[in-house]
Amino acid sequence: NLDLMMDEGQGDIQSGGGLRSLRYFGIARLPKLVGLPQWLQGTSNTLQHIAIEDCPNFTMLPEWLGNFTSLQKLWILESPKLTSLPDGMNGLSSLREIRIIQCPELTRRCQRKKGEDWHKIDRVPDIYLDSIKI
Repeated sequence: NLDLMMDEGQGDIQSGGGLRSLRYFGIARLPKLVGLPQWLQGTSNTLQHIAIEDCPNFTMLPEWLGNFTSLQKLWILESPKLTSLPDGMNGLSSLREIRIIQCPELTRRCQRKKGEDWHKIDRVPDIYLDSIKI
């Protein structure tokens, strides 16, 4: 499944015009997906929410994710092969919520003050690891 949400009247997605106003990008149950599509970079000024769910072979969030100045929510659910966050996470100045559920290694790396990736998300107000707010 792929879910997209954009402002009404912002162009035709087939011609690429609508992508500039994309606010929500959600993917679910895509076993062959290993990373985010390159075209998503064109939404770095408008995208507010990324949700990745039940993508068992999803292994990497790209460094360019740090350019998403409007991103407020990042949800990573049931994608156990994603084991670390990109260094560019510090560039996500609008990020207010991150949820990591059933991603054991990533959860371990994001533990408060002791995980290897904690410094990448320590300024995010709402952090949930396996449904527990930390």
